[in-house]
Amino acid sequence: MHRRSFLKSAAALGAAAFASQSVLSRALAAPGPTSLPVVSSVEGPDYFNSTLKAVDLLGGMGRFVKPGSTVGLLANVPGWLKVPGTYARTEVVLATAKMAADAGAKKIFFLLRVAPNLWSRSPLGAEHQALVSSITEASGPYITKEIPQGLAIKKADMIKDLFECDVLINIPIFKHHGGTILTGCLKNVMGACSGTTNRFFHSGSTQSGAKEDLGFLAQAIADANLVRKPDLCVVDATEFLINNGPAGPGEIRKEHRVFAGTDPVLLDCFGAQLHNRQPSDIRVIKAAAAHGIGTMDMAACELRTASLG
Repeated sequence: MHRRSFLKSAAALGAAAFASQSVLSRALAAPGPTSLPVVSSVEGPDYFNSTLKAVDLLGGMGRFVKPGSTVGLLANVPGWLKVPGTYARTEVVLATAKMAADAGAKKIFFLLRVAPNLWSRSPLGAEHQALVSSITEASGPYITKEIPQGLAIKKADMIKDLFECDVLINIPIFKHHGGTILTGCLKNVMGACSGTTNRFFHSGSTQSGAKEDLGFLAQAIADANLVRKPDLCVVDATEFLINNGPAGPGEIRKEHRVFAGTDPVLLDCFGAQLHNRQPSDIRVIKAAAAHGIGTMDMAACELRTASLG
């Protein structure tokens, strides 16, 4: 999807709700205070600098990370994903971590075990050796969190560190998933859940071989997002699977984009567009919006864009 087509589609989705001001005109506005939810989208081949710019368009990492704070990274970079386009790029993860460190974070850690070759996937890993060596992995146990507002689930076993970090940064990739159509900000919460909880999400049963229930899966993911909303989402849309997800191999679409924002529902709406879907096609987006986790009204947001080289 080309930039012009992307912006045109974004405007069309919500023109009736915000007809007096187009998405494109708001996208070109200078960053500043706004009562609207903000999404940034940066296009370019330098994914590290695109990530820096995407957060800068939101007002900078200092808005989210204060000196002395602890930062948990929920990055979709597990070792079992082997095919490029199925995991967040190292440059996106590294740039996010660097911004947090530069903002004064005293500790940065991953909330799930990451691929052992994460940093060697990019030459930038060696260039920032001191930083990457300082980033640890969550060491705490899983704890049971009650979800009284949940419709499919009333509790979930989640990594304890999720609730002990001062700042939660979600770093997913917009890719295809056979069960939910889209993997993005909302589904990435499963990375903080135990394997037993995630298996239950898929079928609503603890029994081995239980039939997958896609409606239950979508609602369970939305319910789990009630536990803790990310303070910031930085999303890899550089290259991603558009079929046969989540692990591939499959067809890869190259958009060379990085998105950022604070509303996981709204960001996933943009992700749906990149997969030529309407947000209303994605069950988990609708379920999360119904919970009040975020908005599906793409026209009633400020889209800030940039193109780098």
